[in-house]
Amino acid sequence: MPSNSYHNKANSLNILLQKNQKQTINVTIRNLTNDKQTLSVAPRTGYTNNLARIAYNLNDVSKKTNPTIKLGEVLTGPKTITLLPSQTKIVKYYITMPNKNYQGILIGALYFQNIKTADKKNAADKIHKVTLRINVRNQKSKATTANLSVKNTTLTVNHSKNDSPAIKLTLQNVTVEKLSGATLTTSLSQNGNVLYQQTRKNRTIAPKSTFDYFLNLNNQKVKPGNYQLEFKVITKNRTWRYSTPLKISKTQATKINQTATIQNNDNLLWKLSLMAIIIIIFLTYYRPYRRTQR
Repeated sequence: MPSNSYHNKANSLNILLQKNQKQTINVTIRNLTNDKQTLSVAPRTGYTNNLARIAYNLNDVSKKTNPTIKLGEVLTGPKTITLLPSQTKIVKYYITMPNKNYQGILIGALYFQNIKTADKKNAADKIHKVTLRINVRNQKSKATTANLSVKNTTLTVNHSKNDSPAIKLTLQNVTVEKLSGATLTTSLSQNGNVLYQQTRKNRTIAPKSTFDYFLNLNNQKVKPGNYQLEFKVITKNRTWRYSTPLKISKTQATKINQTATIQNNDNLLWKLSLMAIIIIIFLTYYRPYRRTQR
């Protein structure tokens, strides 16, 4: 590990750099298969996904984050790597910081993916992806604190969660610092009664990022009315609270219910009612019949 690195893990490298400074990164790559492997390598910028975690799987993150510096702007090195069966290689990558000071932290990753060939006999059966996270911090930057805000809230359908009705919060970290170890709690109440509540722990939010975060309504039918939305974020050093009234009109509820996947509780209640009627009829007529037989 470089002498100017800190808090490193097997798949994560944290480096302290100044302006104009150059850093060489040695990446050891092993081919654990008996086939020849060709890897594509791409620098990625970290963004915040809708589970409030930093992700690196997208090429274009322009709508999700706007960092001062992107890893692809300062990193150079091989874009493809070929490994013979069981071969190990040390591949060098270079980071050259620009001639200007920057604040906060640069969040990025080297994204490795094996390329399947047309010859299936010599190709892996699956596409394998490996991420080496690289975080670069300015040695001389002043300490900053992340700041989270809610831009807007919307009633919508969460297509990534069983097409459930959901309350979408558009969140934004406008600072150059990431938010780590956060607990996010969201609730929707009506007349003081909590109808839906969701808590997610140990979340990390990328610097200068905007993302959608959902409170899922568990595929339940949306009813028009006046509600209260509560959102709270707790970290080791700070707590954010957001509270707003939420009015759902009949038109909004109808539109969402027609688009989303709704659990039909009416059918369940009807079936339970029918079973209860059958049991009552059975008890009413079967007992007198037994007495008559005796």
